[in-house]
Amino acid sequence: MEPGSSLKTRGRVNGLSIHIIVGIVIMFGFGFIPAAPPLTPVGMRVIGIFIGLIYLWSFVQLDWPSLLGLAAVSFLIGQIYPDYANPGIFKVTELSFGHWIIIFILTSLLLTNTLNEIGFTKRIALWFMTRKLAKKSPWAFTTLFLIAVLFIGMFLDLMPILLFAMAIAYEMFDKLGCKKGDSYPVMLMIAIAFTANIAFGMTPISHTVVVIGMSIFSEITKHSINLIEYMAIGIPVGIVAFALMILFMRFVVKPDMSAFKNIDIDKLCGERPGPMDLREKLTAGIFGLVVLFWLVPGLLSIFAPAAGITAFLNSWTIVIPPILGVVVMCIVKVDNKPLLDFEDGFKKSIHWGVIFLVAGAMLIGTVLTEKTTGVTDFLVSVLSPYLHMGLSTFAVVTIIILLTVLIVNFANHLPLTILMLSVCLPLVAAIGIDDKVLAIVVILAAQFGFCVPSSLASIAVIYGDPWVKPKKVFLYGLAMMVVSMLVMTVVGYPLATLIA
Repeated sequence: MEPGSSLKTRGRVNGLSIHIIVGIVIMFGFGFIPAAPPLTPVGMRVIGIFIGLIYLWSFVQLDWPSLLGLAAVSFLIGQIYPDYANPGIFKVTELSFGHWIIIFILTSLLLTNTLNEIGFTKRIALWFMTRKLAKKSPWAFTTLFLIAVLFIGMFLDLMPILLFAMAIAYEMFDKLGCKKGDSYPVMLMIAIAFTANIAFGMTPISHTVVVIGMSIFSEITKHSINLIEYMAIGIPVGIVAFALMILFMRFVVKPDMSAFKNIDIDKLCGERPGPMDLREKLTAGIFGLVVLFWLVPGLLSIFAPAAGITAFLNSWTIVIPPILGVVVMCIVKVDNKPLLDFEDGFKKSIHWGVIFLVAGAMLIGTVLTEKTTGVTDFLVSVLSPYLHMGLSTFAVVTIIILLTVLIVNFANHLPLTILMLSVCLPLVAAIGIDDKVLAIVVILAAQFGFCVPSSLASIAVIYGDPWVKPKKVFLYGLAMMVVSMLVMTVVGYPLATLIA
């Protein structure tokens, strides 16, 4: 053991213990603060649980704090829902693990992991990287590689696409003869993480936090955002943000590209995959049908809102297609082996810490805005006067966007998404701003985290990558934070007002 290693370990353990104590004290001690009307005593307790969960999620773990939060809320159910006669834990289970979003996330992860395992994802990436345009210059190649990450990231969860792209980049660095500390690898690894983050916000497909945001909007307002509406705003915003990122890397960062001299792009990309076999075709086809059934109801709602087929497909919601996709993949066999081995798929693709976090987030996001807590009425009474000071609608929404982007660059995007929607939706409804427009821009803005590891998991990974300098991540992240604010204000909000 190295000298001082035990002291470092003890320091980390002590630091973790302090965070645990602080989080638990907040969860169970905040409720003893007298409630200021219209807040109620149970509202203070719920706020304490909410703040404590955010603290524990940010500094400790995802799983057991969520379970502790579920147990804590169960003792308050009789006060939150006075007409509910059964034990509180039953209601808590219904609002957390019984929420539709859990089965949606489980089935989506099973599908996307299966698609990734058969090599279809790599096939798409190499298709972009081997275009004729990629051979024109190192920057053309780099841009097409990042476009591949952006495109695939629109359909895969954040971490799979990040790790997949990083693995390809490692191979490229070896073939280019790059050394740790060289400016090109530093730039590219950071750009991969930033691109994955941008893609994560562009669509709700396999993107947990975006779907949670849409679900919270539905819980609060009792109406919904369909995938077409969100993507019609998210995709253009993401493309503009991505383009500005490329320009920043190209003309401001200006990494040394001399390693590309005398390099054959085809060899750099590695061996190309052969023709698609039957298993890959069937898996990709089934996943494509799932995506199609996610998108068609939104299109029909625009062009044939009164048609019977529109009502029928809308009744499927976004949950039935991935369920049927998983069932079909488990039934269909090639060479006597199912496209999806259900048990094996669960072991490889389901991150249970995230599932527990989602369950806790859905519960606390629901009870926080119940009338009996007084939280919504309190926030409206406190903040409404400041929003009626002659500010235009554009100014109010711009302030909310800037605040959201600023906070997400230093705090986790999931609690922030829940918090901003829970606070802002009741406020904007009270002053006449379209709640669907605001919800979409807030959900999208809350995914633009680039600066520090606490914002998104991808940034935490990049901070620890041996090819990357953390200081550069932070500096480039600040630039992207400004870019995000600009894009959301100039492109995102005006587009949302036209579409949503």
